[in-house]
Amino acid sequence: MTGVATGVTQERQVCRGRISSMLARRLFLAFAACGLAVVPATAQAVDPSAVVAEAAERYAELSSLCADFEQDLYTAVLDRSRTSAGRLCQATPNLFAMEFSDPHGDRIVVDGADAWVWYRSINPETVLRVPLDPASGGFDFYREFLHEPLSKYRIAGGSTEEVDDVVTVRVDLVPLEPREYVGALVWIDPATDLIRRIAIEDANGSVRTVTLTNIELEPAIAPQTFVFEVPAGVTVTGPRGGER
Repeated sequence: MTGVATGVTQERQVCRGRISSMLARRLFLAFAACGLAVVPATAQAVDPSAVVAEAAERYAELSSLCADFEQDLYTAVLDRSRTSAGRLCQATPNLFAMEFSDPHGDRIVVDGADAWVWYRSINPETVLRVPLDPASGGFDFYREFLHEPLSKYRIAGGSTEEVDDVVTVRVDLVPLEPREYVGALVWIDPATDLIRRIAIEDANGSVRTVTLTNIELEPAIAPQTFVFEVPAGVTVTGPRGGER
């Protein structure tokens, strides 16, 4: 039985390695489709697990963070990309907000109990309300990928690449247990231990890529930032609907 168990474990490790390699190739093609450039800075690789561990320690020290973002959403079934931009903020515990300037008025808010998603530019009459899963970071990718990452992911990569003229380390993450996505690539600035770009691939091949600039640590954030007030005439959908 020991030999069989060892063989199964080795097979799983090989499979996860193949998944990581395929993920990196698919995401590279998605970046090309989105017009995103990733410039190799050097062929030298570093220990990706150590980079992730240091970033996780840095994240644990922070109580709040804000940054400008550019988001590219590649929808595989349509072979189409949609670009957006704005400002995001997060704070402990479980508070997160994305305020879109392009398209103006779109909002994503996590208030500690629910996630509110209002794509005003697409469907102004409806906002989606989803109960927060305490075991998942959800839209808050900092929490998702930097909270106890060594126990959640197979970690690979380690190449150094430039993102917006910042030398970063690219880390490949494949979940050890089933999650809402099949894997992610994360670019971490080793000088600050902060995420500069992240690409998340869904099971259907769609890829969400977020690039961060003008990162501000421990900013004073207005409490209203993490509150979603349902506008008049807007219907709340989702498991909890409009209940209070």
